Amino acid sequence: MRWFIILLFPLQVFSQGIYNNCEPIPPQNYEVSYDVNKDYYWEVDGGNITSSNGHQVTVQWNETPGTYSLSVYSGIGGCVGDTSYYTVKIEECSSLLFIPNAFTPDGDGLNEVFQATGIQGLEFHMIIFNRWGQVIFESYDINGYWDGTYNNLQCQEGVYIYRVKHITPPTKLNLFVGHVTLLR
Repeated sequence: MRWFIILLFPLQVFSQGIYNNCEPIPPQNYEVSYDVNKDYYWEVDGGNITSSNGHQVTVQWNETPGTYSLSVYSGIGGCVGDTSYYTVKIEECSSLLFIPNAFTPDGDGLNEVFQATGIQGLEFHMIIFNRWGQVIFESYDINGYWDGTYNNLQCQEGVYIYRVKHITPPTKLNLFVGHVTLLR
């Protein structure tokens, strides 16, 4: 009886990719070190291989949130010797908005406006109320901002209530209600 000692060396340690499904995820290219004597077999869970050229592959990942993997097996003559993995995490698209809690429309050029900033969604709506519940500002544009005025008059220092509705792909409703302090 003969015994053989086979030494296995990993192809490459892949890292983890993290994407969100707020916008379409473009096809991703992957490559491992190439050895002309080896055959390469790719396997994907959570996506589709759109092209493959031995040690190179292009994958279109699903946009459904979850953790998926890409595996590559290499070997000689049909025997698998090396295996490497790549893990991809697709996160649920959150609103990805930043909404400040204070601003200072005092003319110094810093924090002059109240504005939600972040990714463009499918729909955006921001309303600001005074302490009596009266609407003093409204915008349907994520680039819209409140400058601390109502009917071209400066509003008093104080706390104002906002409500922001932001719909992100595919159709996730994100509703934010909070307060912002106007300081002069």
